[in-house]
Amino acid sequence: MTFTFGGVGHNVFFDDDPAGAPASIDGVNTNTSVQRTFSAPGVYNYNCHIHPGMRGTVIVGAASDTTTQSDSTGYGAYNRIPRTWRS
Repeated sequence: MTFTFGGVGHNVFFDDDPAGAPASIDGVNTNTSVQRTFSAPGVYNYNCHIHPGMRGTVIVGAASDTTTQSDSTGYGAYNRIPRTWRS
């Protein structure tokens, strides 16, 4: 996944998360993008050490996680990928 930082400095730390969490993004990051790869499915909580209380969650599903739903156009079913990040 790509973390994109604007004009205000931020960082990303995966404090106390399960195995599979990527390396933290330390420092004060502005006007840049940093990619991280999650090596295992799971729920990964992160926070900004610069701004206490600023947090987020990344949910990584297994590569086989798909849901089949009917196609309203009448052409049968199709696989819809859930809105989760994949490693």
